[in-house]
Amino acid sequence: MDSVITFHVSQSHLFPGAVLRLRDGQESPAGAAECVLVFSDESEAEAEFVPTHDAETGTGTTAGHLQVSAYATGAGTPIGAKNWHLSQTTSGELKVTRRTGDDN
Repeated sequence: MDSVITFHVSQSHLFPGAVLRLRDGQESPAGAAECVLVFSDESEAEAEFVPTHDAETGTGTTAGHLQVSAYATGAGTPIGAKNWHLSQTTSGELKVTRRTGDDN
């Protein structure tokens, strides 16, 4: 993993439908990447993004999994570590589609 990727999150926590946007100037990672999630209430969480690729061609990130460490929202609400499935909606934007069953 080369550098940290920053995602801005549309809410103070993740849930199906939440949108993650790459920080300006960053590109979607081609491989596993360390991430920082910056939530709408300015709280932050560390995460790891693991991309999945198109099964037919073996190329092109179409989705991924996000393993998010525990953190506290800006209001102090503790959020436990969770794993999420993401889909790409546009260049530089991912949407949470569901929680995965292999939570920490």
